[in-house]
Amino acid sequence: MTLQSLLRDYAVYNHWANQRIIDWMSDQPLELMDRQTPSSFPTLRMTFLHIWDAQYLWFERLQGVSPDAFPSKQYDGLIQDVFEGVLRSSEKLAQFLVQQSDDFIAGNVVYKTTSGKEFTHMASEIILTVLQHSTYHRGQIVTMGRSLGIANPPQTDYIAYVRLKSDPVN
Repeated sequence: MTLQSLLRDYAVYNHWANQRIIDWMSDQPLELMDRQTPSSFPTLRMTFLHIWDAQYLWFERLQGVSPDAFPSKQYDGLIQDVFEGVLRSSEKLAQFLVQQSDDFIAGNVVYKTTSGKEFTHMASEIILTVLQHSTYHRGQIVTMGRSLGIANPPQTDYIAYVRLKSDPVN
């Protein structure tokens, strides 16, 4: 497996893992989404919004667009809409990467941060950043959920995805 094909597969995995976490959270009482618990962000809702923001920003940057604001700064909708936004952004990222050439993934991307500072990085570095970022915060969501009394989090490790992909019966 090449680095490029691994990153494409990891993007598909990211969407799969986001779907599993959101399926788990969708069955929980709505008030738990806004109950404060110690973490990088004070609530589950804010953590999901942050994942959505990052996936959106990096997806846009990979396409040569440099947004100047985080979408969540102006968002005050339902948690189901947040879940949909996370899933839509991770699916769009995966679909985009599956369609890109190896040269694109190995090439450079020039972008500006929301504060206007310009950077140039390899697309592969950006891709790894956004996918690892989502993994990190999914782990926080599990910990936050447990601290709020939510049991039985789903298995979202990459190897679980690989096993399922290679043997969907198990």
